[in-house]
Amino acid sequence: MSKLNNLRKWLSLEEAAQYLERKIEEQVAVRDVLRFALDGYLTLSVNLQSPKIAKKVTVKKVRMAETANAPEVYVRDNWGVFIGESFSPEREIDFAVPIGSETFSLSGVQDTPLLGIERLFAEEQYCECLNLPKPSRKQDIIRGVTISGGPNGLYQLQHFIDVDTEVDHLYRAASVAGDVNHPAFKGIIDMFNAMKGVSMWDTNAHIRYIPVPTFPDDVYFVARTANLDKLVELLNAAPVTSTPKQSKKTENAQARFIKSLLTVMYGEDMANSPRKHIDGKMAQIRDDLAAKDLPCPSGVTVENWLSDID
Repeated sequence: MSKLNNLRKWLSLEEAAQYLERKIEEQVAVRDVLRFALDGYLTLSVNLQSPKIAKKVTVKKVRMAETANAPEVYVRDNWGVFIGESFSPEREIDFAVPIGSETFSLSGVQDTPLLGIERLFAEEQYCECLNLPKPSRKQDIIRGVTISGGPNGLYQLQHFIDVDTEVDHLYRAASVAGDVNHPAFKGIIDMFNAMKGVSMWDTNAHIRYIPVPTFPDDVYFVARTANLDKLVELLNAAPVTSTPKQSKKTENAQARFIKSLLTVMYGEDMANSPRKHIDGKMAQIRDDLAAKDLPCPSGVTVENWLSDID
């Protein structure tokens, strides 16, 4: 065992894979580390190399119609995520609501529950490792990057709105659609203009901060050695069987049976794309299984099973 890791509190994903490989004496790749995290077996962290502004939040179920009152819905990077063809006013989604108006400064290594766009970022890296299509942004993922404050609750990284740029984007889009004179559009512009005179030094600067719409360029995933050791304990406790590997014919039959059950229970569309109906806290398949206290694999896992059908 490397003595270098004795004083390291956290490791990069590449180093984490090597660390696990030495601990369990099996080959481990970065994709395995990401998969453990996405499946809930490993708590990942993010390294905030420079201080980031954050707000303390609580996650609530909110009707999509209520999200139309939030300015972050209308920034260019979020177009189509909350308001778009799939917009359903009465549908409830998980939404991070700020607790109070106080902002905080966070830096260094922080654990993340993979609830926000950091989960999407992890999924993108996982898909890239396997040359799979990258996932698209979806409404069931909580906006922004979520940080776990332990007993202090959840925090969300914030972005200071560039009002002029966002208003320019909105006017261009509205001009193309012919909506410049629409009352709703004027209300959105008024909401942005009300923030224009607020600087980041004002006492009410919080109104101009929104959840970061994209994963920051200077932030990256790491793994605390303490969390890796917990995973090692879990892996070592898992029973090892010598069951011979199933034939391809058997794997195909099992995959077809799973897909048939999904088709019967949820319809052909969900059976063909089960991942988006499993991942995310509002996913129907996961929620239905949880209601009966039944375990549910990740959407990535199920899609990998079904992709083996010949």
